[in-house]
Amino acid sequence: TSRQVDHQTILGLDDSPLIDRQHLAIQATDFLRPVNGSRAFDQARRIGHVVARRIATVEQVVVAAPSYLERRGVPKRPDDLSAHDALQFTPLGWGDEWRLVAPSGARGERRFPVRTRFASDSGEALVAAACAGAGLGLLPNWMIHREVRAGELVHVLPGWARGSVPVHAVHASAARAPAKVRICVDAILRHVGRRPYWEL
Repeated sequence: TSRQVDHQTILGLDDSPLIDRQHLAIQATDFLRPVNGSRAFDQARRIGHVVARRIATVEQVVVAAPSYLERRGVPKRPDDLSAHDALQFTPLGWGDEWRLVAPSGARGERRFPVRTRFASDSGEALVAAACAGAGLGLLPNWMIHREVRAGELVHVLPGWARGSVPVHAVHASAARAPAKVRICVDAILRHVGRRPYWEL
């Protein structure tokens, strides 16, 4: 991915006395590659259901720029989405609909029609489009928490989301993970904290 790795995660690694004896390289990518002995990856962060060390959870929430909401109005309920322009993440393959879970979660996932104005396989492009006032975006909270707190985006339909998805650290199978892997995962856990900093 073109989005830079959070510098605080990297800086957190200097807390370990072992780091000066380890070679550590971080590669950020959107492409799924096997994490096994045949690859050069010792550890990875992925969003999805995997058997590994759980770090946190993320969810996709509905956001829009203040300029868009002033121009088109604020949706009060999910049924209002059909009257709005949507920014669609194409890898989901949803077409002209969004799938959201109610605050109570009692009825499970529900589908709502939307009018796709802009679609992309790049989360960064969708964040930029949302900030520019192009429409409503259903975006991961870890990608937009800074923009929301800065007032560049507004969280609408609070409570409605795509649902929580776990974030795990996975590494090549071994009886005991290498020291550099343990150092990296521990640094990530310290940085994320018990309550992830990206929660809105």
